[in-house]
Amino acid sequence: MQRNFLQHVDSGVNDIGTTRIDSVAPGTGCVTSKWTILGAVMMGVIMGPIDGSIVNVVLPAIAAHFHSDYSLAQWVPMIYLLSICSFILVYGRLGDLLGYKTIFLTGLACFAGASFLCVLYANRGQSLGWFSARGGALLLCAAVFGWLFVYRERMSAQPMIDFSIFSNRRFSFACLSSLLNFMALYTVVFLTPWYLTDALHRNFLTVGMVMTAFPLLTFFAGPLSGSLSDHIGSRGLAFFGMCIHAVGLVLLSRLDGAAGNSEVAWRLAVCGLGAGIFQSPINSAVMGSAPARFRGVASSILAVTRNIGMVFGIAVAGAVVYHLAPFTSSGHAGHFTGHRMDAYLNGLHWAYSAGALLSLCAAFSALLAKRNTDK
Repeated sequence: MQRNFLQHVDSGVNDIGTTRIDSVAPGTGCVTSKWTILGAVMMGVIMGPIDGSIVNVVLPAIAAHFHSDYSLAQWVPMIYLLSICSFILVYGRLGDLLGYKTIFLTGLACFAGASFLCVLYANRGQSLGWFSARGGALLLCAAVFGWLFVYRERMSAQPMIDFSIFSNRRFSFACLSSLLNFMALYTVVFLTPWYLTDALHRNFLTVGMVMTAFPLLTFFAGPLSGSLSDHIGSRGLAFFGMCIHAVGLVLLSRLDGAAGNSEVAWRLAVCGLGAGIFQSPINSAVMGSAPARFRGVASSILAVTRNIGMVFGIAVAGAVVYHLAPFTSSGHAGHFTGHRMDAYLNGLHWAYSAGALLSLCAAFSALLAKRNTDK
């Protein structure tokens, strides 16, 4: 994975003509320059996940402050993620045309400015049911415009997305596996802070500390898995990682209303370990299978599948809990007791179980992500 990424950085930097690696004295700075670029990109890219994680951790506190129910509060991260999905393909293509560095720095500046504004202002949204008349009309409009977009792109001589890239079996199934992975992952990210707050009555500082177990294991497992995939391939590691993730979700589904912080944390760590083993190899499979001229678009498609997976994960997890514990979608967020606690834990059990099923689907999709010439 590291070798593939550095090859992409080398090609990308030479293409945009801003910092040519071949201008560095032979044997002195080529590798250093590549790692400098990698470090700079990582420092910028990590801001998005950190921002999203902060919102999810404090979401129960936000809902309690505004006396909102679960179904309304879930739109806070979903609107954030949907906004990203709306623009990411456009800017991926602009990166191919105008240069990656220019687009990256522009986006970073906008992100920083918007984050600062979030500190100054707070707004409330309004609930919009998926199955209401307005919700159905919007879904229909989305389907129509989605079809028009695909049709227009196929007819264009210079499309934003060349759909021929999906004829690459490895690319297509790796993207599908990534989508399913993030659906499963966000059942954990969305539901667990609510569980810790409303079922176990923890404050948001404790919630943040417990939730750290997930990314901490991912942080250590990811680079090791990526390095290993350079030698043994990505499919087996990705499959193994998602199987571990599924086990972690099954373990989370067994939690009750009296669990301790450590009991939740080590289960989250199992999920984080699986996600870390999975993500580096599958990202390498996506980018390594994309032709050089499609690297900007391929990166954008990967990011879109990631963010759409997060949105769908929140929607699926929420729908399961709302169905089995209807009071979570109609009443104000707060601590649960008695029969409400039982109903909530039952909804949580099945939501985590649905996440485990999505993890297994991601695992088998990863196995199918092989080259067109492979048997």
